[in-house]
Amino acid sequence: MRYWKTVLAAFAAVLVLTGCTATGDPAAPPVASSAPAGPKPGVPASIAALGDSITRGVNACAKLGTCDEVSWSTGARPWSHASRLQALRPDAVVRAANYAVPGAVAADLPAQAAQAAPTRPGYVTVLIGANDACQATPTEPGVLGERVGEALRLMVEAEPGAKILVASVPDLYRLWEVAHGEERARWVWSLGLCPGLLADAGDEGAQAAQRRQRVAEVVDGYNRALEEACARFSGNCRFDGGAVHEAGLELSHLSTIDFFHPGEAGQEALAEATWRAGYGW
Repeated sequence: MRYWKTVLAAFAAVLVLTGCTATGDPAAPPVASSAPAGPKPGVPASIAALGDSITRGVNACAKLGTCDEVSWSTGARPWSHASRLQALRPDAVVRAANYAVPGAVAADLPAQAAQAAPTRPGYVTVLIGANDACQATPTEPGVLGERVGEALRLMVEAEPGAKILVASVPDLYRLWEVAHGEERARWVWSLGLCPGLLADAGDEGAQAAQRRQRVAEVVDGYNRALEEACARFSGNCRFDGGAVHEAGLELSHLSTIDFFHPGEAGQEALAEATWRAGYGW
């Protein structure tokens, strides 16, 4: 998310002492897991991911920055979507590419789609909207839906048979609920992470509660807009039905670096929730 850069700067000096670095990793190929005797009909042999820092695994590993190997979508862990596709396609090497960009908002999604479209992926995952909700002036839900719809159009025009999974925006309010009692989380959040939700995280007064509730309502509006955008491409697109938003976020799912992005356990939970809500391959 856009705010991770602030956290990187604040944490760099501290984490260097513990051996952590801020270097990003290139997208890693999925790890092949035990496979059935033959390919399952209709399972694509290529996957592309669009989105923001969540899909790039930012701060999910024991280091600052991207950690593509644990991405819920294209990562190398057995539970990622890419690895699950590989297990179902023993006849092919599944091609996985991650076009998500840390800090991206919905307005950035068409550019990601334009980059991915020439590769004609058979399966596309989309997870976007948290940064939009965290801006000082959040993106209007209708505008978010239009931008996502434009990205979907580009992918379908490039590959008319593509299957696209649009994930719901995570429950950001739940993030505050599970972590605001942690002193370290409050300190990291005070650096400027999603201030509409996380500023003065220990304040449980009426005004602070109303401010956080507004963010929650924005997220709800985004999820309705995402569902509507996906419905316009019903032959190619499937909305997760709120699976990510309702995934039951726990403190153990959060990065211990910023208590904002999913840690590896959170990435696994995302992969499981979205796979169950997906195409049933």
